[in-house]
Amino acid sequence: MFNCPHTGVALAALTKLRERGVIAPSDRTVVVSTAHGLKFAQSKVAYHAGEIPGFNATHSNPPVPVRRPNPGAGFALWACRVACKVGACKMY
Repeated sequence: MFNCPHTGVALAALTKLRERGVIAPSDRTVVVSTAHGLKFAQSKVAYHAGEIPGFNATHSNPPVPVRRPNPGAGFALWACRVACKVGACKMY
């Protein structure tokens, strides 16, 4: 899901209410999301890059810098190198 921070808060509240038994397993619930995560893209980048002062991003996925291929390089080779940078292959 690529939801906005406000929806994240609502989903967390839903989870806590379910865990406490306030919302029963048989209850139907709706969480209304009125914004898209793209509206808050810089906040998500800052979270994953660990750039929010005083905040411990315990579930971050730090960015992996990669070089763009030169114009003559094939995309498949570039994609393979990107996969290797994140440990998804063993070719390089």
